[in-house]
Amino acid sequence: MMRRFLLLTLLLPLFCAGFGVGARAQGGYPCSFTVTTPFAFGQNVDLITDPTSSQAYNRNETAGQIKITCDNIPDGKTAHVCVSIPSDAPNARVMDWQTPPPSVNGRSSATNGKLYFDIYQDEARQQAWPTLLREVPTRDLDKNETKIINFYGKINPYQNLVSVGSYKGSFPVKFRAFLYNKRSEPVPACRGDGYGGTREKVVEVTATIKNMCKFTAPTADMVFPGQKIIKPTDIITAKTKINLTCTMDAPYWISLDNGKWKSGKYRRMKSNEGEYYIDYQLYTKDDYAVVWGVTQNVDTVPGEGKGENQPHDVYGKILLPEGSPSPRPGEYSDKIIVTVNF
Repeated sequence: MMRRFLLLTLLLPLFCAGFGVGARAQGGYPCSFTVTTPFAFGQNVDLITDPTSSQAYNRNETAGQIKITCDNIPDGKTAHVCVSIPSDAPNARVMDWQTPPPSVNGRSSATNGKLYFDIYQDEARQQAWPTLLREVPTRDLDKNETKIINFYGKINPYQNLVSVGSYKGSFPVKFRAFLYNKRSEPVPACRGDGYGGTREKVVEVTATIKNMCKFTAPTADMVFPGQKIIKPTDIITAKTKINLTCTMDAPYWISLDNGKWKSGKYRRMKSNEGEYYIDYQLYTKDDYAVVWGVTQNVDTVPGEGKGENQPHDVYGKILLPEGSPSPRPGEYSDKIIVTVNF
């Protein structure tokens, strides 16, 4: 099968040369923070593979870092620093559809305008970073100390109905510092604006979902009914299905090769007992008018992804030329290669 890949690119351009929190009355902000690692998802993000598989998870994850440096803390003080990555509501980290997907059959067919993702505190991605305005405190930092906070991203599973196209969103990163004397004062809570106010950076998230297809159920062999004698006037047919899943609204087309034993204009099945053959043909519809082949827009079957299994029927027919004798008894078979182009 010809395979291409779904491409998701997540970029977090950080137009920041470092900013911090503090009060100028004390000689400047006590701490600064920057996001040191671009937050970019991999190039093979997969929305149609079983999300419980490690293959899908590995493709749909990324990680980043927040670097905090406290180099301007007044003598005798310690910085208790807090970082939050809030959202408007729980489970609402979302990118919105920006540009139309490729035209399918002359129309734009986007049906779902949102792509959801989440941010986690742990590498196993079990503990989500709170979406409401709540801090995740770090440990205290003394003067000239640096703290690295890792955060981990994942595209949410079960989004098979998200259409191809470009998506864009954003989330804020907020930072607060609280100064205290750790020998004589309790550790401050992450409430209020902190020492010198709350610092915030809005981080852009973008993603592009491209076409992806996969076979999602076994294709059963096409089995013609057994015959004692075959005459040219006999109508002997059979049918099977090709099952595949493609990204929502992704255009594709299916081709079938000529098999192993084609001769002239017919496919052939070969006897398991020697050089004996039966002519047959495969068709795109049950009217047996168009022989299924390999040329796009001519003799192949087009479609558009639905984000779930889509069956495509294949119709077979035995072809015995006029005046031919009945084929030699025995079992006959051929092998066809199915290719999904997307």
